[in-house]
Amino acid sequence: MIAPLIKNNTRLFHENLEIKLKDVLFNENLSPLAYYNLLLNFKTAYLSLENSLKKNSFIEEMLFKRSKIHMLDDDLFCLEKEIGLKTHQISTLEYNTTSTANALGAMYVMEGATLGGQIIVKFLSRHPWMQSIKCYNFFKSYGKETGNMWKEFIEFIEDYVEMNPEDSEKVVEGAIMAFKHIDKTLTV
Repeated sequence: MIAPLIKNNTRLFHENLEIKLKDVLFNENLSPLAYYNLLLNFKTAYLSLENSLKKNSFIEEMLFKRSKIHMLDDDLFCLEKEIGLKTHQISTLEYNTTSTANALGAMYVMEGATLGGQIIVKFLSRHPWMQSIKCYNFFKSYGKETGNMWKEFIEFIEDYVEMNPEDSEKVVEGAIMAFKHIDKTLTV
């Protein structure tokens, strides 16, 4: 099974990223501007990841219903409008997946993030400034469907690796590359 293999081989990357994000997102004094800047960094990371994944025809259709860019755009627009922040340009970073297996590893990281997003939403909603605007579409992702979407993705990736066992290492490598890319992008 590939999911436990990915989880075991990316544990340190996941834990380091989680610590970084907790320092910002679970801070009682999180400001709208700090949150906005974090979302801009997430958009930079996800835009480069998704642009690379779209180049893979095997992944493109699955990504269509799993893209997070529109959610980030909604949150950024919400903050710009409701709190009076000015639109900022995002920086661009290059990210390239070299194979379908690498792309599936990257998607594993992106889809896995939706599980933690549910916890983040609960904490964000405690901030008085967030209660009236609810700019957390990115972290809410699929809402009540998050568990089902995760299960569907895991079944897909498990089936892929079952049919292509020689790609196991490349899937893990793709997940590690994605964690490193997101970590580098999130200068929080």
